[in-house]
Amino acid sequence: MARYGYPDPCAPGYKKPTSIEDCLSQARIMAKKTFGRGALGPVKRADQILIVTYPDQDKYVKEAIIQALEEEGAEKVDFFNDHELGGKELVSRSVENGWAEAERMAKALPGINCEGDYFKDYVPDPLAYLKKRMKENKPI
Repeated sequence: MARYGYPDPCAPGYKKPTSIEDCLSQARIMAKKTFGRGALGPVKRADQILIVTYPDQDKYVKEAIIQALEEEGAEKVDFFNDHELGGKELVSRSVENGWAEAERMAKALPGINCEGDYFKDYVPDPLAYLKKRMKENKPI
């Protein structure tokens, strides 16, 4: 790099939150946002919201999101880890098995975000389910 005078590559600094207040302003923006990446709105009064996430979700981020959604009118906000919905044990993932995960995701049907095989427990024939929902003009 020194040969051309370019600066060394660097990653942006990430400040780990130490309280809910560190995350609350961004959580409020996300709760009001109705489309795009990070949108959690619109929230209607008395909504009951379920958020599925990975087990490494930061506790302050989680609490800030719950507070922001409740401020917008949500009656109840629950967080579940992805493996809990399928009644499966937590699967530890690492870089070593990242390619296997990428291959599984590449084989998934468009519009259906499923991790592992537990989606099949709820919808035995995903393609038929998808066709039926499209025919009924209902979102997935």
